[in-house]
Order: sequence, then C-alpha cells, then structure tokens
Amino acid sequence: MRSVTVILRDAKDQAAAQKSLEITSKLKGVERVNKLGDEAYFNPTAQQLTVRSKKRIATVTVSKPTTESKISSKDAALKMAEQLL
Repeated sequence: MRSVTVILRDAKDQAAAQKSLEITSKLKGVERVNKLGDEAYFNPTAQQLTVRSKKRIATVTVSKPTTESKISSKDAALKMAEQLL
C-alpha cells in the first residue's frame, strides 16, 4: 500500500506563488517538470511534486514504490496533479 498527500493552496497573488516556487526550484536535486501548470518541480528526495498555476499551488507527495505498486512516485504525482489542475 502507498500513501498520497495533496495540499492545495492559493497564494496572496501570482507574484507570491512564483516566489514560493522559486524557493522550491533552488533546492538540491529538484527537477523541473515541463508542460504542467505554469511551472512545476519534482523533488526526488521528498517524493514531492509542486505545481503552480497562476496563484494556486498544488503539492503532491507520493510514498515510494512497493512490490504491489511499481509506478514511480514522480509518475504517480504527475498523474494526480494533472487531474487537480
């Protein structure tokens, strides 16, 4: 069994949301994800995808793959984020 945590939040405005993702983008090992929202980043250490669309920020954290569920945490988070935005 795997766990998924989803956090949706609206920043004060688009500039505040951009600043929040700027901080995320500078973390060690974080990968930019193209074609999702206005900008998106995956942190493989935290198994966490953070996506911004205008002033809305979605954060999806998926636990590591198991023998029963082999889809990567990144792919699982991307599929979920696509449905949220």
